[in-house]
Amino acid sequence: MENPHVFDLENRIRRLEKVIFILSLMLMTLVTLTVYMGCTQATAKSLKASKIEIVNEKGETRGLFFADKAGGALSLDDSNAKPRIVLGAHPDNPRIELFDSQGKRLVVLQAEAEGATLNVHDVNGELRATLGLYRNEPWLAFLDGSGKVIYTIPSK
Repeated sequence: MENPHVFDLENRIRRLEKVIFILSLMLMTLVTLTVYMGCTQATAKSLKASKIEIVNEKGETRGLFFADKAGGALSLDDSNAKPRIVLGAHPDNPRIELFDSQGKRLVVLQAEAEGATLNVHDVNGELRATLGLYRNEPWLAFLDGSGKVIYTIPSK
């Protein structure tokens, strides 16, 4: 019988893969539109800004492109102005974060110097599962609601 925690984690990973695919398509579309717009005579050849707000038809902010000395980021918000997807390009820790409708972090995919991790949080925003690769060694850990590790693969 399969562990329900593993089954839930597999489902969340499949959903994350779909989100990443959709984000990739959105990014390709944005790049294509930018190139196309750059080829028309009615637009400028370049645009420089440290922050670009994406607004809906009412002028309400629904996303941000911004940059600082640590790198660039993209934040996409829902209709309640809550961040739902954040892409960060920090040089030491690039990441993708997914949030629920209350703004609580659900999934974090991040790369680091010697590996990568996929962290899954519960509805309270608490870390409950983490899948990682560190120095070419894979691991999986499940945590209880207080952050205590309750199960690991490989076992310690």
